[in-house]
Order: sequence, then structure tokens, then C-alpha cells
Amino acid sequence: MRIDWRAGAAVLGVAVLSGCPAEKPPTVDAGLREIDAGVVAERVDAGPPPLLRLEFIVTAKMDGGEAALEFVDGVAELDSTSGLALTTPVRLHDYRVRLFDWADQAVASDDTAELSDAGLAYRIELAEPLKTGRRYTLVVDAELAPEIGDEAGRHYDDVRLGLKVRGQLVPDPPPKNKPGKKKKKE
Repeated sequence: MRIDWRAGAAVLGVAVLSGCPAEKPPTVDAGLREIDAGVVAERVDAGPPPLLRLEFIVTAKMDGGEAALEFVDGVAELDSTSGLALTTPVRLHDYRVRLFDWADQAVASDDTAELSDAGLAYRIELAEPLKTGRRYTLVVDAELAPEIGDEAGRHYDDVRLGLKVRGQLVPDPPPKNKPGKKKKKE
């Protein structure tokens, strides 16, 4: 039996072509891009994940206990107090908490932080009560890193909360003269 070489070539051609995969269109998968003119893979960097919003429950020490503050547009009104507490269910690290007065000066306080399974409890005991009629800013931001972090590796935006103390504005006393300096008479 004799086989024509043309028929054998055709059978071989069909066998070779049927074993080749079909041509695929370019695809994008998990940040990789495949280009048809040869395979070129490139990682598409979407940048860091967006920062999460950190929520706190803020309470003020009042006569007979503590009262939770209600923030409207980032500002809460409260009576004069000598202590504040912040709690969050997030176990933060690399953070700091500061209270600033109306002149953007840090307010003297004795602070304590307690980290537990329930999250963070931070207490601020003020050296003197907040002044009536004044505005303060409570700031939680990162201490060393670019942003606040938690034990799970998530990152958070800084927190800035306004406090407005109810009551009549009491003006600051005039500055005291330094000892040893006398006013010149003209």
C-alpha cells in the first residue's frame, strides 16, 4: 500500500495545528497585563490602600461621673472639665494623643493608656480645668510613622476633634513682668 506524500503532509499539518492553543486576547489579571506582541508582564501599582477612619468614644469627667460627648461636624460642646477619656475597640500602636488650647499650645496633663483585648482606653487628667468660653482641639496622630497603625497592620487617618467649653469667656490675665526688669519712665 502506497501513501501519497501530500496526504501524509496534510494529516501531519492538521495534527500539529490541532495541538496549538488558540490565540488569546490580551487580559488584565490581578495587576498583570499581557500584550499580544510577545508576552510582557507588568505590575500595575495601585498605591497604598486608603487610610481607614478611626472612631473614638470621648467622655468628659463631670461631677458624679462621666458624660459621653456628642460631636456634630467634628465639634462637641461640654462644661468645664478636668479630665477626658477616649476609647476605641482598635488596638493601636505608634500613636500619640494631645490636647491643644485656642492658641495651639499643648495643654498640661497627666495621661495614661491601657491596651486590652477590648481595645485602647486613654485617660487625660488635666493640670487645671478647661477654661469656659474657649475652644480646644483633641488630636490623635502617629508618633513616629507616617500614619497611625494597629496590631493587624491597618493604617488610619489622623483624628482632630474640636471641643467648645460652655460658659462666659474669661479673658487671660495680663502677663506678669519678669523680676529684675523695671519699666522705663519717659
